[in-house]
Amino acid sequence: IKDAAALMVGEGHNMQNLRATLAYNRADLARREPKKRLAVLNTTQGYIEQQLGVGDGASRVELLLCLGEWSELKAELLGAEGDEEGRVEALRIAFGSFGGEGQGASEGRERGHSSSGNGAGSSIRLASMCDRMLASWEEEQKGSAPLPFEPTLPAAAVAVMVVEHTLKGLNEDEASSRTARGTLPRLLDLIRRYPEARQPFVAGTAASPSWLFLRWTGQMMAVLDRDEGDAVVPALERMAKDFPSALRYPLRISLENLEGASAEQRTVKLKQLLAHRTTDAFVSALEGLNHPEIWLGDCIKAIQKMFVATKDKGSVLPAAQAEFESMKSKVLLDERAHIGDKLGTYNRDFTKQWRRKLYKLFGEDGAKLEPKSLRVASDDVKKSTAAISAGKMDLKQFSVWLADYDGSVKRPEDQLEVPGQYWWPAQLPRPDLHARISSFGSETLTMGSIRKPKRLTVHGDDEHEYNFLVKGGEDLRNDERVEQLLTLMNGILRADGRVAPLA
Repeated sequence: IKDAAALMVGEGHNMQNLRATLAYNRADLARREPKKRLAVLNTTQGYIEQQLGVGDGASRVELLLCLGEWSELKAELLGAEGDEEGRVEALRIAFGSFGGEGQGASEGRERGHSSSGNGAGSSIRLASMCDRMLASWEEEQKGSAPLPFEPTLPAAAVAVMVVEHTLKGLNEDEASSRTARGTLPRLLDLIRRYPEARQPFVAGTAASPSWLFLRWTGQMMAVLDRDEGDAVVPALERMAKDFPSALRYPLRISLENLEGASAEQRTVKLKQLLAHRTTDAFVSALEGLNHPEIWLGDCIKAIQKMFVATKDKGSVLPAAQAEFESMKSKVLLDERAHIGDKLGTYNRDFTKQWRRKLYKLFGEDGAKLEPKSLRVASDDVKKSTAAISAGKMDLKQFSVWLADYDGSVKRPEDQLEVPGQYWWPAQLPRPDLHARISSFGSETLTMGSIRKPKRLTVHGDDEHEYNFLVKGGEDLRNDERVEQLLTLMNGILRADGRVAPLA
C-alpha cells in the first residue's frame, strides 16, 4: 500500500498500481480475524492520508477518492462488527474525502485535503457514494433526520449533491458519462421526493448535450403530470428541437395516460415542436392495422364499466355517450383522421356492417345506451373476435394509406425516419444519415395472441427491410420498460468477459 501510494504521487500518478493493491487488501480482509481487520483498515487509511501531504493536483484528488472508498468499506465492516461509533466516524471521513460540504469536508480542508472534485470520474464517484449513503439512510430511518455521519446536513442536501454531481459526470470521461446516463431514472426519483433537487436538475441537464437523455425519454414524459414535471420540461423541449423524430411517438403514447391541467400546459410547446403531418397520418394508419373487433370490444367494455360503477344510470349517460363517440371515430366512420377514406377493405366492410347494427342498438348518438343492449353487442363482438385467424393478409385489407405510401416522392421534411434509430444511443445521433421509410411490405402477418398484433415490414431507403410488431389497446410503455431492462442486462453481460459470448 505504502509503496504503491508513493509511486502514484512520485512517478506519474500510477493509480492502477494503487488500486490493484487496495483491491488485494480488500479481498485479504475476508481471510482475517475480526481483530486484525481493523489493523489492516487503519494501516491502509494511514498510508493514504500520509501521501495526501505530498501529493497535489490530480494525484490529491485521486488519493481523496481512494480514501473515501476505503473509509466507506471500513464503515461497512465496522457496522457488521457492531461498532456503531466507528462506523459513523468512518462514514464522516468518507463523506469529507469525496467532497462533502458538511463538517467532514471542512475538517478535510483543515488538514490540507482538497475537495474540489476535479479529475477523471470524480463527480460520478462522489455522486455514487452519496447516493449509497442516502439510500441506506432512507431504508434505515424511514425519512427521519439527521444523517448519522453528518448531523448538520439534511437528506435533501445529499440528494442535491447526487443530482448535481451525476449530471456533472455526463461531461467527464467516457466511462463516467456512460455511468451517469444510466442513472437518470434514479435522479427522477430523487426530484420527486426532494423538491430542493429540482432546480439543480434543470441546471445540470441544461449544461449537457440533449442526446444524452434520449435513452430515458419515456420516463421523463411519464412525470409531466406530477409535481416534479416542470423540472423535465426544458430538457424535453431541447430534445424536441434537436431530435424531433425521437420524441414524436413517445409523446403520443404518454399523452394517452397523462392527466390534469398541469400536464396539458407543460405539453403545449412540445406538441408545437413535434407537429408533423406525415407522422399523424402514419399513426392513424397504424391504428387501422388493429382488427376493428378488438377496438370495438374495448370500447363496449369501457362503457359497461361506467354503468357498473354507479347506480344512477342517468348520470353516467353523458360520459358513456362521449366514449361512444370515440368508438365511432375508430370503427364506425367511413373516413378517419389524417388519412381520409384510405381505409382497408376489411375495415370498410366492418364499418358498414356494424354501424347499422350498433346504431339500431344504441342510437346514432348513443342515447339508447344501457346495460342490456351493451350485453347483446358484447356477445356479438366476442363471437366475431373468436373467428379471427392468424396468418398473412394483404396490407390493403387494413390500410390503403400504408399500401400506397411512397417516401421517395415526399419532401425531406415530410419523410418518415425508420423507427428505432434513437434507441440507447452511444454517441451523438445523426438524423441526416438515418434511414427513411421508402414503402411498406405488401403483406401483414396476424399473430395468434389475444390482441392479434400485426407484423409490418418496412422498406428503408438504405435497401434494408425492418420488421415491426404493431399493437393497439395496451399501454406500450410497459413493453418499452421491459426492452430497456433487457438492453441494460445485455450491456452488463457484455462487460463481463466470462459471459460476454452469451450476451
